Amino acid sequence: MNNSQSLTTRLLLVLLLTTQQVLASLSVFHDIYAYPKYEVNFLDDQYYTVEEAKILLSLNALSSASTAESANSTFSYQLVKTPKEDYLCEIEHIRPDSNDSEDRISKEKQEIIDKIPILSQSIKSELEGKCILLVDGYWTYSLCNNSQVSQFHGGVNSLSNPKLFRYILGNVPSSADAEKEKDLTAKSNYTVGRDHISWYLSKTFDNGTICDLTGLPRTVEVQYSCNPTEGNANLFSSKEYSTCNYIVKISVPELCQEKVFRSRRDPFVSEIKCQKVLQGLGSGEELDHAPQQESMHLPSKISLLNYDLHSLGQELFSGFPKADDDDIIILIDLDSNAENLIERFGSVYFKSLEQNKLVSPAQATILQNEAIGYYFNAHVYDHKGDYEATLEIAFEKQDPPIITITSPKDLLRITSNVKSVITLKDVIGKAMKEGRK
Repeated sequence: MNNSQSLTTRLLLVLLLTTQQVLASLSVFHDIYAYPKYEVNFLDDQYYTVEEAKILLSLNALSSASTAESANSTFSYQLVKTPKEDYLCEIEHIRPDSNDSEDRISKEKQEIIDKIPILSQSIKSELEGKCILLVDGYWTYSLCNNSQVSQFHGGVNSLSNPKLFRYILGNVPSSADAEKEKDLTAKSNYTVGRDHISWYLSKTFDNGTICDLTGLPRTVEVQYSCNPTEGNANLFSSKEYSTCNYIVKISVPELCQEKVFRSRRDPFVSEIKCQKVLQGLGSGEELDHAPQQESMHLPSKISLLNYDLHSLGQELFSGFPKADDDDIIILIDLDSNAENLIERFGSVYFKSLEQNKLVSPAQATILQNEAIGYYFNAHVYDHKGDYEATLEIAFEKQDPPIITITSPKDLLRITSNVKSVITLKDVIGKAMKEGRK
Protein backbone atom coordinates (compact mmCIF):
# COMPACT_ATOMS: atom_id res chain seq x y z
CA MET A 1 0.00 0.00 0.00
CA ASN A 2 1.60 3.30 -1.04
CA ASN A 3 1.45 6.49 1.04
CA SER A 4 -1.42 8.04 -0.91
CA GLN A 5 -3.53 4.89 -0.60
CA SER A 6 -2.75 4.64 3.11
CA LEU A 7 -3.70 8.30 3.65
CA THR A 8 -6.93 7.84 1.70
CA THR A 9 -7.84 4.77 3.74
CA ARG A 10 -7.20 6.60 7.01
CA LEU A 11 -9.29 9.58 5.92
CA LEU A 12 -12.17 7.30 4.93
CA LEU A 13 -11.92 5.48 8.24
CA VAL A 14 -11.97 8.73 10.23
CA LEU A 15 -15.04 9.79 8.25
CA LEU A 16 -16.73 6.48 9.06
CA LEU A 17 -15.98 6.85 12.75
CA THR A 18 -17.26 10.42 13.01
CA THR A 19 -20.47 9.78 11.08
CA GLN A 20 -21.41 6.43 12.62
CA GLN A 21 -23.69 7.86 15.31
CA VAL A 22 -25.38 10.20 12.86
CA LEU A 23 -26.08 7.40 10.41
CA ALA A 24 -27.40 5.17 13.17
CA SER A 25 -30.19 7.67 13.85
CA LEU A 26 -31.36 7.85 10.24
CA SER A 27 -33.88 5.59 8.54
CA VAL A 28 -32.70 5.03 4.97
CA PHE A 29 -33.39 2.63 2.16
CA HIS A 30 -30.49 0.23 1.77
CA ASP A 31 -28.91 0.00 -1.67
CA ILE A 32 -27.95 -3.64 -2.15
CA TYR A 33 -25.33 -2.57 -4.70
CA ALA A 34 -23.66 -0.07 -2.37
CA TYR A 35 -20.60 -2.14 -1.45
CA PRO A 36 -18.35 -2.32 0.39
CA LYS A 37 -20.33 -1.55 3.52
CA TYR A 38 -18.74 -1.05 6.93
CA GLU A 39 -19.92 -1.36 10.51
CA VAL A 40 -17.71 0.35 13.12
CA ASN A 41 -17.51 -1.04 16.67
CA PHE A 42 -15.44 0.38 19.53
CA LEU A 43 -14.39 -2.35 21.97
CA ASP A 44 -14.01 -0.29 25.13
CA ASP A 45 -13.05 -3.23 27.31
CA GLN A 46 -10.17 -4.34 25.08
CA TYR A 47 -6.90 -2.69 24.14
CA TYR A 48 -3.60 -3.05 22.31
CA THR A 49 -0.19 -2.31 23.69
CA VAL A 50 2.17 -0.22 21.58
CA GLU A 51 4.17 -3.33 20.70
CA GLU A 52 1.07 -5.23 19.60
CA ALA A 53 -0.03 -2.32 17.47
CA LYS A 54 3.34 -2.18 15.73
CA ILE A 55 3.23 -5.90 14.96
CA LEU A 56 -0.27 -5.72 13.50
CA LEU A 57 0.42 -2.57 11.48
CA SER A 58 3.48 -4.24 9.99
CA LEU A 59 1.21 -6.92 8.53
CA ASN A 60 -0.09 -4.40 5.99
CA ALA A 61 3.37 -4.10 4.45
CA LEU A 62 4.00 -7.85 4.67
CA SER A 63 0.71 -8.64 2.93
CA SER A 64 1.44 -6.14 0.16
CA ALA A 65 4.83 -7.71 -0.46
CA SER A 66 3.49 -11.22 -0.88
CA THR A 67 0.91 -12.00 -3.53
CA ALA A 68 0.09 -15.37 -1.98
CA GLU A 69 -0.46 -13.93 1.48
CA SER A 70 -2.41 -11.02 0.05
CA ALA A 71 -4.81 -13.37 -1.70
CA ASN A 72 -5.66 -15.09 1.57
CA SER A 73 -5.64 -12.01 3.78
CA THR A 74 -9.01 -10.97 5.19
CA PHE A 75 -7.93 -8.14 7.51
CA SER A 76 -5.91 -4.96 7.43
CA TYR A 77 -5.06 -2.47 10.16
CA GLN A 78 -5.14 1.31 10.36
CA LEU A 79 -4.07 3.66 13.13
CA VAL A 80 -6.51 6.45 13.95
CA LYS A 81 -5.22 9.32 16.07
CA THR A 82 -7.62 11.56 17.98
CA PRO A 83 -6.75 14.47 20.31
CA LYS A 84 -7.19 12.27 23.39
CA GLU A 85 -6.71 8.65 22.31
CA ASP A 86 -5.06 6.51 19.67
CA TYR A 87 -7.07 3.63 18.20
CA LEU A 88 -5.94 0.67 16.16
CA CYS A 89 -8.74 -0.46 13.87
CA GLU A 90 -8.98 -3.94 12.38
CA ILE A 91 -10.76 -3.76 9.02
CA GLU A 92 -12.44 -6.90 7.77
CA HIS A 93 -12.41 -7.45 4.02
CA ILE A 94 -15.04 -9.78 2.61
CA ARG A 95 -13.52 -11.54 -0.38
CA PRO A 96 -15.70 -11.63 -3.51
CA ASP A 97 -14.76 -15.26 -4.21
CA SER A 98 -15.85 -16.47 -0.78
CA ASN A 99 -19.01 -18.59 -0.66
CA ASP A 100 -19.14 -18.80 3.14
CA SER A 101 -21.85 -16.15 3.52
CA GLU A 102 -24.01 -17.61 0.74
CA ASP A 103 -23.74 -21.11 2.20
CA ARG A 104 -24.64 -19.94 5.67
CA ILE A 105 -27.64 -17.98 4.40
CA SER A 106 -28.89 -21.01 2.48
CA LYS A 107 -28.62 -23.23 5.58
CA GLU A 108 -30.35 -20.67 7.80
CA LYS A 109 -33.20 -20.29 5.32
CA GLN A 110 -33.79 -24.03 5.20
CA GLU A 111 -33.73 -24.15 9.00
CA ILE A 112 -36.53 -21.57 9.12
CA ILE A 113 -38.57 -23.35 6.43
CA ASP A 114 -38.42 -26.57 8.44
CA LYS A 115 -39.71 -24.76 11.54
CA ILE A 116 -42.56 -22.83 9.89
CA PRO A 117 -45.29 -25.03 11.46
CA ILE A 118 -44.00 -24.17 14.95
CA LEU A 119 -43.26 -20.53 14.12
CA SER A 120 -46.73 -19.96 12.66
CA GLN A 121 -48.28 -21.15 15.91
CA SER A 122 -46.05 -18.71 17.83
CA ILE A 123 -47.18 -15.82 15.63
CA LYS A 124 -50.83 -16.80 16.07
CA SER A 125 -50.61 -17.02 19.87
CA GLU A 126 -48.79 -13.67 20.05
CA LEU A 127 -51.17 -11.67 17.83
CA GLU A 128 -54.56 -13.35 18.15
CA GLY A 129 -57.13 -11.10 19.83
CA LYS A 130 -54.91 -8.00 19.64
CA CYS A 131 -54.81 -4.80 17.61
CA ILE A 132 -51.38 -3.21 17.20
CA LEU A 133 -50.98 0.23 15.65
CA LEU A 134 -48.42 2.55 14.12
CA VAL A 135 -48.96 6.31 13.87
CA ASP A 136 -46.91 7.35 10.85
CA GLY A 137 -47.48 11.02 10.08
CA TYR A 138 -50.93 11.62 8.62
CA TRP A 139 -51.84 7.94 8.54
CA THR A 140 -52.30 5.36 11.27
CA TYR A 141 -51.87 1.68 10.40
CA SER A 142 -53.37 -1.23 12.32
CA LEU A 143 -53.12 -5.00 12.32
CA CYS A 144 -56.03 -6.58 14.17
CA ASN A 145 -56.31 -10.23 15.15
CA ASN A 146 -53.53 -10.97 12.65
CA SER A 147 -56.24 -11.04 9.99
CA GLN A 148 -56.73 -7.49 8.67
CA VAL A 149 -54.47 -4.50 7.99
CA SER A 150 -56.10 -1.09 7.69
CA GLN A 151 -55.10 2.54 7.15
CA PHE A 152 -56.95 5.54 8.55
CA HIS A 153 -56.51 9.14 9.65
CA GLY A 154 -56.76 9.64 13.38
CA GLY A 155 -55.23 8.67 16.66
CA VAL A 156 -55.14 5.37 18.48
CA ASN A 157 -58.56 5.96 20.05
CA SER A 158 -60.17 6.34 16.62
CA LEU A 159 -60.49 2.57 16.23
CA SER A 160 -63.49 2.52 18.54
CA ASN A 161 -65.35 5.10 16.39
CA PRO A 162 -67.98 3.21 14.30
CA LYS A 163 -68.04 6.09 11.77
CA LEU A 164 -64.29 5.94 11.16
CA PHE A 165 -63.47 5.77 7.46
CA ARG A 166 -60.54 3.52 6.70
CA TYR A 167 -58.90 1.77 3.81
CA ILE A 168 -58.54 -1.97 4.18
CA LEU A 169 -55.05 -2.78 2.90
CA GLY A 170 -55.61 -6.52 3.02
CA ASN A 171 -57.37 -9.46 4.65
CA VAL A 172 -56.24 -13.00 5.26
CA PRO A 173 -57.44 -15.34 2.47
CA SER A 174 -61.08 -16.10 3.11
CA SER A 175 -62.80 -18.00 0.30
CA ALA A 176 -61.11 -20.86 -1.55
CA ASP A 177 -58.09 -20.66 0.76
CA ALA A 178 -60.06 -20.74 4.01
CA GLU A 179 -59.43 -24.38 4.73
CA LYS A 180 -55.74 -24.03 3.94
CA GLU A 181 -55.48 -21.02 6.24
CA LYS A 182 -56.98 -22.99 9.09
CA ASP A 183 -54.22 -25.54 8.65
CA LEU A 184 -51.43 -23.53 10.25
CA THR A 185 -48.94 -26.29 9.52
CA ALA A 186 -49.12 -25.52 5.79
CA LYS A 187 -45.68 -24.14 4.88
CA SER A 188 -47.14 -22.33 1.86
CA ASN A 189 -48.89 -19.88 4.20
CA TYR A 190 -45.58 -18.14 4.85
CA THR A 191 -42.52 -17.30 2.82
CA VAL A 192 -39.03 -16.71 4.21
CA GLY A 193 -37.20 -13.49 3.49
CA ARG A 194 -34.19 -11.52 4.65
CA ASP A 195 -33.48 -7.80 4.78
CA HIS A 196 -30.04 -6.27 5.28
CA ILE A 197 -29.71 -7.47 8.89
CA SER A 198 -32.19 -10.21 9.78
CA TRP A 199 -34.61 -12.92 8.71
CA TYR A 200 -38.40 -12.62 8.64
CA LEU A 201 -41.50 -14.61 7.75
CA SER A 202 -44.02 -12.97 5.45
CA LYS A 203 -47.61 -13.50 4.41
CA THR A 204 -49.65 -11.64 1.79
CA PHE A 205 -53.04 -10.25 2.80
CA ASP A 206 -55.24 -9.49 -0.23
CA ASN A 207 -58.80 -8.43 -1.08
CA GLY A 208 -58.43 -4.94 0.37
CA THR A 209 -60.33 -1.78 -0.54
CA ILE A 210 -60.47 -1.19 -4.32
CA CYS A 211 -57.74 1.20 -5.43
CA ASP A 212 -59.02 4.28 -7.33
CA LEU A 213 -55.89 4.41 -9.51
CA THR A 214 -55.56 0.77 -10.54
CA GLY A 215 -59.09 -0.53 -10.11
CA LEU A 216 -57.66 -3.52 -8.23
CA PRO A 217 -57.98 -4.54 -4.58
CA ARG A 218 -55.25 -3.30 -2.28
CA THR A 219 -52.72 -5.88 -1.03
CA VAL A 220 -50.24 -5.85 1.83
CA GLU A 221 -47.26 -8.03 2.66
CA VAL A 222 -46.96 -8.56 6.41
CA GLN A 223 -43.41 -9.31 7.54
CA TYR A 224 -42.89 -10.92 10.96
CA SER A 225 -39.45 -10.58 12.54
CA CYS A 226 -37.61 -10.51 15.87
CA ASN A 227 -36.55 -7.31 17.58
CA PRO A 228 -34.63 -8.21 20.77
CA THR A 229 -35.31 -4.75 22.26
CA GLU A 230 -39.11 -5.13 22.06
CA GLY A 231 -40.94 -6.97 24.82
CA ASN A 232 -44.33 -6.91 23.08
CA ALA A 233 -45.61 -7.38 19.54
CA ASN A 234 -45.17 -4.12 17.67
CA LEU A 235 -46.07 -2.71 14.24
CA PHE A 236 -42.94 -0.67 13.61
CA SER A 237 -42.83 0.10 9.88
CA SER A 238 -45.10 0.67 6.88
CA LYS A 239 -44.37 1.48 3.25
CA GLU A 240 -46.33 1.77 0.02
CA TYR A 241 -43.79 0.25 -2.37
CA SER A 242 -46.07 0.56 -5.42
CA THR A 243 -49.52 2.03 -6.03
CA CYS A 244 -51.91 0.53 -3.46
CA ASN A 245 -49.46 -2.25 -2.57
CA TYR A 246 -47.94 -2.11 0.90
CA ILE A 247 -45.46 -3.68 3.28
CA VAL A 248 -45.92 -3.58 7.05
CA LYS A 249 -43.39 -4.98 9.50
CA ILE A 250 -44.29 -6.63 12.78
CA SER A 251 -41.87 -7.57 15.56
CA VAL A 252 -42.93 -10.77 17.33
CA PRO A 253 -41.06 -11.52 20.60
CA GLU A 254 -41.76 -15.25 20.27
CA LEU A 255 -39.59 -15.39 17.14
CA CYS A 256 -36.61 -14.27 19.23
CA GLN A 257 -36.63 -17.70 20.83
CA GLU A 258 -34.99 -18.93 17.63
CA LYS A 259 -31.33 -17.96 17.36
CA VAL A 260 -31.49 -17.55 13.59
CA PHE A 261 -33.98 -14.67 13.98
CA ARG A 262 -31.79 -12.85 16.49
CA SER A 263 -28.99 -12.26 13.99
CA ARG A 264 -28.77 -8.51 13.48
CA ARG A 265 -25.80 -8.28 11.14
CA ASP A 266 -25.56 -8.10 7.38
CA PRO A 267 -23.26 -10.98 6.31
CA PHE A 268 -21.94 -8.78 3.50
CA VAL A 269 -21.04 -5.85 5.77
CA SER A 270 -17.38 -5.59 6.71
CA GLU A 271 -16.74 -5.00 10.39
CA ILE A 272 -14.26 -2.44 11.68
CA LYS A 273 -13.21 -3.14 15.26
CA CYS A 274 -11.33 -0.34 17.02
CA GLN A 275 -9.40 -0.73 20.27
CA LYS A 276 -7.41 1.80 22.26
CA VAL A 277 -3.63 1.74 22.08
CA LEU A 278 -2.25 2.05 25.61
CA GLN A 279 0.75 4.35 25.78
CA GLY A 280 3.33 3.71 28.44
CA LEU A 281 2.69 -0.02 28.79
CA GLY A 282 5.93 -1.85 28.16
CA SER A 283 8.51 0.52 26.68
CA GLY A 284 6.15 3.50 26.82
CA GLU A 285 7.17 4.81 23.42
CA GLU A 286 4.86 6.69 21.08
CA LEU A 287 3.31 4.91 18.09
CA ASP A 288 4.02 6.35 14.66
CA HIS A 289 1.42 6.43 11.90
CA ALA A 290 3.42 4.12 9.65
CA PRO A 291 5.83 1.96 11.65
CA GLN A 292 8.30 -0.06 9.63
CA GLN A 293 9.04 -3.68 10.41
CA GLU A 294 12.74 -3.03 10.99
CA SER A 295 11.92 -0.47 13.72
CA MET A 296 9.96 -2.99 15.76
CA HIS A 297 13.05 -4.86 17.06
CA LEU A 298 11.19 -8.06 16.30
CA PRO A 299 13.11 -10.43 14.02
CA SER A 300 10.90 -12.69 11.95
CA LYS A 301 13.58 -15.41 12.17
CA ILE A 302 16.14 -16.14 14.88
CA SER A 303 18.93 -18.64 15.45
CA LEU A 304 18.11 -20.91 18.37
CA LEU A 305 21.85 -21.36 18.95
CA ASN A 306 21.83 -17.88 20.49
CA TYR A 307 19.55 -19.00 23.35
CA ASP A 308 19.79 -21.28 26.37
CA LEU A 309 16.62 -23.39 26.29
CA HIS A 310 14.75 -24.71 29.35
CA SER A 311 11.78 -27.09 29.15
CA LEU A 312 8.57 -25.66 30.61
CA GLY A 313 6.46 -28.74 29.93
CA GLN A 314 3.50 -28.92 27.56
CA GLU A 315 5.98 -29.01 24.62
CA LEU A 316 7.09 -25.46 25.41
CA PHE A 317 10.57 -24.09 26.09
CA SER A 318 11.81 -20.78 27.40
CA GLY A 319 14.87 -19.34 25.74
CA PHE A 320 17.27 -17.07 27.64
CA PRO A 321 19.44 -14.99 25.29
CA LYS A 322 23.18 -15.51 25.49
CA ALA A 323 23.55 -11.84 24.57
CA ASP A 324 22.31 -9.30 27.12
CA ASP A 325 20.59 -7.09 24.54
CA ASP A 326 18.07 -9.75 23.44
CA ASP A 327 14.73 -10.67 25.01
CA ILE A 328 13.52 -13.96 26.42
CA ILE A 329 11.60 -16.11 23.94
CA ILE A 330 9.13 -18.99 24.07
CA LEU A 331 9.84 -21.94 21.78
CA ILE A 332 7.19 -24.30 20.42
CA ASP A 333 8.26 -27.92 20.04
CA LEU A 334 8.61 -29.63 16.64
CA ASP A 335 5.27 -31.45 16.74
CA SER A 336 3.37 -28.61 18.39
CA ASN A 337 1.66 -25.41 17.23
CA ALA A 338 0.32 -22.10 18.55
CA GLU A 339 -3.38 -22.98 18.38
CA ASN A 340 -3.86 -23.87 22.07
CA LEU A 341 -0.95 -21.85 23.41
CA ILE A 342 -3.06 -20.07 26.04
CA GLU A 343 -4.18 -23.27 27.73
CA ARG A 344 -0.74 -24.90 27.57
CA PHE A 345 1.19 -21.88 28.76
CA GLY A 346 -1.36 -21.11 31.48
CA SER A 347 -0.91 -24.59 32.93
CA VAL A 348 2.87 -24.22 33.30
CA TYR A 349 3.12 -20.47 34.00
CA PHE A 350 3.28 -20.38 37.80
CA LYS A 351 5.48 -23.44 38.10
CA SER A 352 7.88 -21.95 35.57
CA LEU A 353 8.05 -18.69 37.52
CA GLU A 354 8.79 -20.61 40.70
CA GLN A 355 11.66 -22.47 39.03
CA ASN A 356 13.11 -19.33 37.41
CA LYS A 357 12.45 -20.68 33.93
CA LEU A 358 10.77 -17.46 32.82
CA VAL A 359 12.79 -14.88 34.77
CA SER A 360 16.40 -14.93 35.84
CA PRO A 361 17.28 -14.40 39.51
CA ALA A 362 18.20 -10.81 38.71
CA GLN A 363 14.88 -10.23 36.97
CA ALA A 364 12.93 -11.73 39.86
CA THR A 365 13.03 -8.36 41.59
CA ILE A 366 10.34 -7.09 39.22
CA LEU A 367 7.92 -9.38 41.04
CA GLN A 368 8.50 -7.91 44.49
CA ASN A 369 5.93 -5.09 44.28
CA GLU A 370 2.56 -6.81 44.28
CA ALA A 371 0.70 -3.48 44.52
CA ILE A 372 1.56 -2.43 40.98
CA GLY A 373 0.96 -5.86 39.47
CA TYR A 374 3.08 -7.70 36.95
CA TYR A 375 3.60 -7.60 33.20
CA PHE A 376 5.43 -10.25 31.16
CA ASN A 377 5.72 -10.64 27.42
CA ALA A 378 7.70 -12.87 25.09
CA HIS A 379 7.79 -13.63 21.39
CA VAL A 380 6.96 -17.18 20.35
CA TYR A 381 9.02 -19.02 17.72
CA ASP A 382 8.75 -22.47 16.19
CA HIS A 383 11.50 -25.11 16.11
CA LYS A 384 12.94 -23.53 12.95
CA GLY A 385 13.25 -20.11 14.58
CA ASP A 386 10.32 -18.58 12.65
CA TYR A 387 8.16 -16.03 14.47
CA GLU A 388 4.71 -17.37 15.41
CA ALA A 389 3.05 -15.00 17.89
CA THR A 390 3.49 -12.63 20.82
CA LEU A 391 2.48 -13.82 24.28
CA GLU A 392 1.61 -11.44 27.14
CA ILE A 393 0.62 -11.90 30.76
CA ALA A 394 -0.64 -9.03 32.89
CA PHE A 395 -2.41 -8.76 36.20
CA GLU A 396 -2.97 -6.18 38.89
CA LYS A 397 -2.96 -6.84 42.62
CA GLN A 398 -5.02 -9.95 43.40
CA ASP A 399 -6.85 -10.19 40.05
CA PRO A 400 -6.39 -13.40 38.01
CA PRO A 401 -3.69 -13.10 35.35
CA ILE A 402 -4.79 -12.30 31.81
CA ILE A 403 -2.98 -14.16 29.04
CA THR A 404 -3.16 -12.57 25.59
CA ILE A 405 -1.87 -13.92 22.29
CA THR A 406 -1.41 -11.82 19.17
CA SER A 407 -0.73 -14.01 16.15
CA PRO A 408 -0.04 -12.31 12.80
CA LYS A 409 -0.45 -15.62 10.96
CA ASP A 410 -3.97 -16.26 12.18
CA LEU A 411 -4.81 -12.64 13.01
CA LEU A 412 -6.10 -14.09 16.23
CA ARG A 413 -6.43 -12.25 19.53
CA ILE A 414 -7.65 -14.35 22.42
CA THR A 415 -7.94 -13.42 26.07
CA SER A 416 -8.38 -15.98 28.82
CA ASN A 417 -8.44 -15.96 32.61
CA VAL A 418 -5.86 -18.23 34.19
CA LYS A 419 -6.59 -19.75 37.62
CA SER A 420 -4.06 -21.30 39.98
CA VAL A 421 -3.92 -22.33 43.62
CA ILE A 422 -0.46 -20.76 43.84
CA THR A 423 -0.74 -17.12 44.91
CA LEU A 424 1.39 -14.33 43.55
CA LYS A 425 2.92 -13.80 46.98
CA ASP A 426 4.11 -17.42 47.08
CA VAL A 427 5.69 -17.08 43.66
CA ILE A 428 7.44 -13.85 44.63
CA GLY A 429 8.85 -15.33 47.81
CA LYS A 430 10.21 -18.47 46.17
CA ALA A 431 11.60 -16.56 43.19
CA MET A 432 13.39 -14.11 45.48
CA LYS A 433 14.86 -16.94 47.58
CA GLU A 434 16.25 -18.60 44.46
CA GLY A 435 17.68 -15.28 43.37
CA ARG A 436 19.66 -14.88 46.60
CA LYS A 437 21.30 -18.31 46.35
